[in-house]
Amino acid sequence: MLEVVDRFNLGLIERDQYAVYGWISALTWLLWSLLISFDDEITYVWKSKWTRCHLLYVYERYVVLLMTLSMGPVWNGWKIGSPPSDLWCHIIGIYQSGIALAAILGTDIILILRVRALYFSRKITIFLIVAFVVQFVGGAVTAILGLAQGRQFGRVLVIPERGEYTCVSSEISGFRIGNWIPSIAFETLLFFLTLYQSIQQGFHKRKDSVWRVPILIDGITVYILLFVTSAMCEVAWSRGMQELIAVFYPWNIAVISFSGSRLILNMRKTATPNGAGRDAPLTTVGDIEFYQMTTADELTCVDEMSVAPERTPVRAEQDVIDV
Repeated sequence: MLEVVDRFNLGLIERDQYAVYGWISALTWLLWSLLISFDDEITYVWKSKWTRCHLLYVYERYVVLLMTLSMGPVWNGWKIGSPPSDLWCHIIGIYQSGIALAAILGTDIILILRVRALYFSRKITIFLIVAFVVQFVGGAVTAILGLAQGRQFGRVLVIPERGEYTCVSSEISGFRIGNWIPSIAFETLLFFLTLYQSIQQGFHKRKDSVWRVPILIDGITVYILLFVTSAMCEVAWSRGMQELIAVFYPWNIAVISFSGSRLILNMRKTATPNGAGRDAPLTTVGDIEFYQMTTADELTCVDEMSVAPERTPVRAEQDVIDV
């Protein structure tokens, strides 16, 4: 049975304050990023033809936001009006630990599709899929081992007058190394594959589309945000810095959600028939190659691009964009 922890344990109270600050600030940033881009979202996502990319957008923008909201602050989750059961405390701990893995799933798929469109190669696509599965399974295994070995939960009476309790992780596992390393390695691989091909195509020198430089800068910015928050989570978790992980874990999830949804939104901007990138050769718009479709004015998702090597790019005025 779980113990009821003294609510005046100053270490736990201080740690949980950091958790609340980190969670609220990450949620606020996610909501702010949603609001400032909502006009573009309506124009370039919801008013366009429905594709599978819309599902990825909804997942990264809204489902991950709801998961972050529902998990509550790291370590303690939500207060409830009676002493929580052993099962409840373990479930909330497992749920919180799994949200980052669930969030990165959609963003990694989006980034793989972008690299596939750049390289136009079956071999690279297969390699990335295998690498993705390996790193995702590796991250899941390390997370499960961390949950299964030595993590202990306790109950805290936070509001005696109302009898409100919450769960806390009173003891964390000794197996804490490597949770974020597979993800960091995979994101770095995707970033350098994208950067290399962009430079090879003269992406950084082209002036014929206003979206080229912004998309490249966005990609670099997003990678830096992902790398920094993931690295901070890895350092904090592996060294048992509980206040630091309480702040950076929700921020890591927020950056993951922002990254995937922003990339899709920018690609939809480029793909709009009357958009700014319409008069440019579509082989280099954004950082994706675009190819002629059979139905006029039909916008399709990046994951419907052909990887057949015999296909050749066409000019914008002949084309319908494959995003």
